Amino acid sequence: MSANEITLNTIYDILKDHTARFDRMDERFDRMDQRFDAADKRVDGLEARLDRFESVQNSIVLRLISVETIVKEHSVMLRTMQVRLESLHGLVEELERRTGRIEQEYVMISEALRRLEQRFDKIEADRLKDRIAALEIRVQALETAQA
Repeated sequence: MSANEITLNTIYDILKDHTARFDRMDERFDRMDQRFDAADKRVDGLEARLDRFESVQNSIVLRLISVETIVKEHSVMLRTMQVRLESLHGLVEELERRTGRIEQEYVMISEALRRLEQRFDKIEADRLKDRIAALEIRVQALETAQA
């Protein structure tokens, strides 16, 4: 037989050799499949965690948006209240000035009335009494307006 002659034994040996190689390759592929499966499980776990993080993040974002809305509403209310408070301060200062002037005038008139009464100038004293009565009415009106 020549060296190039193909016999059944030669084919059988070649087939056994190739079968052994394929078996080894199958084992390698099986191990690679197992590694890929393990990697897929890890990736699935990571994806699940990321989904949970995203869910938590979305709920935080929604809460922050509602908080921002509430803060904006409160800021508008506070600005309005501040303007109103400043105008009330202005009104109180104006009333205090008016009341102060009236009190000064009242003291001056009372003193003048006392001096006139001491001099027995009855006519001037009566006029001053009328002015005092008018001032007392104005003071009383301002005090009721303040209350």
